[in-house]
Amino acid sequence: METTTINTTEKLSASRWMVLTIIVLVQFQVQLVTFAPAAVASPIISSLDLTRTEFGLIMSALNITIVICQVLGSVLVDRAGPKLGLFCGVALLGIGAAVLLGVHGLRFLIVCRVLQGIGIGICYPVMGALIMAWFSKREQPYVNTIFAAVTFLGIGAGMLISVGLFRWFS
Repeated sequence: METTTINTTEKLSASRWMVLTIIVLVQFQVQLVTFAPAAVASPIISSLDLTRTEFGLIMSALNITIVICQVLGSVLVDRAGPKLGLFCGVALLGIGAAVLLGVHGLRFLIVCRVLQGIGIGICYPVMGALIMAWFSKREQPYVNTIFAAVTFLGIGAGMLISVGLFRWFS
C-alpha cells in the first residue's frame, strides 16, 4: 500500500498582507457607506422632506440589493477574476457614494443606494475569494476575525465621521 504525504509547508506570498490591507480598507469603506446615513437621519429627512418610512426604504434598498447582487459578484470572480471583480465593486460603490452627495430627491437617492448595493454585493464574494486564495488554512481564521472586527469599527466610524462632517459642513 502506498502512502501519500501532504506538504504542509506552503510557500505563501509576502504580499498577502498588502492584500489583507486592501480587503480591510474595502470592508471599512463598505461599512461607512452602509451606515453613515443613519447617523444623520433627521437632517436628511427634514432637508429632503421625507417620511421615516421613505428613509427606511432608502436604508433597506442597499441591503436588499446587496443580497441580490452577491450572486453577480460570485459570477464575476469566477469569470473575470478577483482583481477585476474588486475593481468593479469598489468603482460602483464609489460612484454611488459620490453621486449621493448631490441628491435632492427620493427617487435619485434610491437609485444611488441601489448602485452602492450592487458594488457592495460584488465586493463581498471577491473579498472572500481573496482571503481563501491568499491565506493558508491556518491563517484564515485570524484573517476572518480581522475582517469581522473591521466591520464593527467601520460601523462606529461611519456614525462618528458622518456626524462630524455634518456639523462641519452644516
